[in-house]
Amino acid sequence: MGKARQFLAARVYQTAEHHIQSSRDSARVTPAIPAPWVEAVRLIPPAEVLTRTYPVQHTKPKPMRHGGRQAPNIYRPTRIVHPEDRLRQEFYRDHPWELARPKLVLELDGQDARMRDWSKGLRQPGMKLSGEK
Repeated sequence: MGKARQFLAARVYQTAEHHIQSSRDSARVTPAIPAPWVEAVRLIPPAEVLTRTYPVQHTKPKPMRHGGRQAPNIYRPTRIVHPEDRLRQEFYRDHPWELARPKLVLELDGQDARMRDWSKGLRQPGMKLSGEK
């Protein structure tokens, strides 16, 4: 058979009251002064339920991972995303030739279009494809 349950916590007030009563009955010169918490325990007794209820789980617990995986870098700043980023990506996906000449605004003489033949495609000899991804 298993061990019998200990109900000492539920009987704290009765035990303290018995101790005070027995010390009064003995032949002491100074009477026993009850502890300050005895009155509080008499007014608010311990709970009848000896086990705590399991709290409701609102999310499923994630399974623990074991192994050689390195912890994520928690100090890395979060990625800043602007609404214009998606628009820019869509624009360059629709107009890839704009990536071929990103310095068009910075041309000083405006003669760059004469040196390149854009009717043959984006890959021009002697010119690297540059710009945003």
